[in-house]
Amino acid sequence: DEVHMLTDQAFNALLKTLEEPPGHALFILATTEVHKVPLTIVSRCQRYDFRRIPLSAISAKLRELCAAEDVEAEDDALDVIARHSTGSLRDAENILEQAVVSYGSPLSVDQVRDMLELSGDEDALNLCEFVVRKNVPEGLGVIGAVAAQGSDLRELQRSVTDFLRRVMLVSAGAGEVTDFSDSVNERLKNIAEGADHGHILRALRAFSEADMRLDVSSPLPLELALVESAADPVVAVAPAPQAAPASAPAAPSAPAPYAYQQAAPPSSANRRPPRRAAPQQAPAPASNGQPSGANRDAAPAQWNPEQGIEPLWNDMLRALRNTGTRFKLGPLLRSSRERHLEGNQIVVKFAHSSHVERIREEIDNPSVSRELKEIVSNMMGGEYELSPQLTSDDNSSAMRRTNRSNPPLVNAAQKMGARLVDKFEEEVEE
Repeated sequence: DEVHMLTDQAFNALLKTLEEPPGHALFILATTEVHKVPLTIVSRCQRYDFRRIPLSAISAKLRELCAAEDVEAEDDALDVIARHSTGSLRDAENILEQAVVSYGSPLSVDQVRDMLELSGDEDALNLCEFVVRKNVPEGLGVIGAVAAQGSDLRELQRSVTDFLRRVMLVSAGAGEVTDFSDSVNERLKNIAEGADHGHILRALRAFSEADMRLDVSSPLPLELALVESAADPVVAVAPAPQAAPASAPAAPSAPAPYAYQQAAPPSSANRRPPRRAAPQQAPAPASNGQPSGANRDAAPAQWNPEQGIEPLWNDMLRALRNTGTRFKLGPLLRSSRERHLEGNQIVVKFAHSSHVERIREEIDNPSVSRELKEIVSNMMGGEYELSPQLTSDDNSSAMRRTNRSNPPLVNAAQKMGARLVDKFEEEVEE
């Protein structure tokens, strides 16, 4: 059982036995996470995927067991047990056995709910309706009342999420609700009538993501989910485009992928030629009147290879800040001493060999190299390769010449990029 928890060494030891199994033995490997089992093991086994059992089949099987054991049980009680077992017949049989031992025969739905510490479908249905109708005060009252009773709020969360899912399916026209009693089905249909489909999606996502693990007795996660689902969604509005010249044809409107805030132009007295293209400016329309659709990693429209790498350097560092496995390329490249273009190569020079070795180690990784090429290609509009090199300037030569005669502290400072300006000795009287 849970065979995915075996170590790689254990799988390797088992592999030979699976290749040539003895005639008297049959190995059954069970797991809930088959993607963690090595392919060499999976390829030597016959795979059987077990699905969750439908609620109707579990309820029918429980009725059959009750009849065989001379136990009287209400149909609603067996339906609650089936729903609570989440598709597992073993769990459903265990719950039924516990209920019969605790309450005997006949078994009612109230007794099952009391044993499972369920607040009842009525509270969950009321909360579901208040959520769909955006009635926040009444919904908060239901959550507070259930918490005051000491009931399990996680069960309330599961029930409300299940009801909201059914309302979503009904409102989307995906079919009739059949997993609940007739009264619950009718109530869910009434709730789904005229409901906002987008609001149901937001509410379902908010309640399913409510984290009840830290404090199961705190109603705060459910209250936050209720208030957040009732709040109107925030819609980002792009700034209005500037009026085009009278002679230019009007370009068709299209939603902007990003909203930017453009600074006012400097006065003529302090105006200086820009050193680099501002990536926050809105993309200029193409020659055919359509928006260019440039993204944040795209090269500025004014850049060309003759300008060198400097206009794009800071943007490239930001784009590469998370690229790398052991070391991130953005911080490593930021420590470079100089950089320039040589054909289709971005030559970056460093004062320390450790930076060069780390960058080359990351570039040799296929996934990192692929991501690096994609970012560079988007920003520079072509295929360029990153070439890290060790600088060989006069300071490095002087450092190598004076390493032997300098104190260790000076040598350490020179290795970090310091330049030796002068050297003198202070006479000390003995």
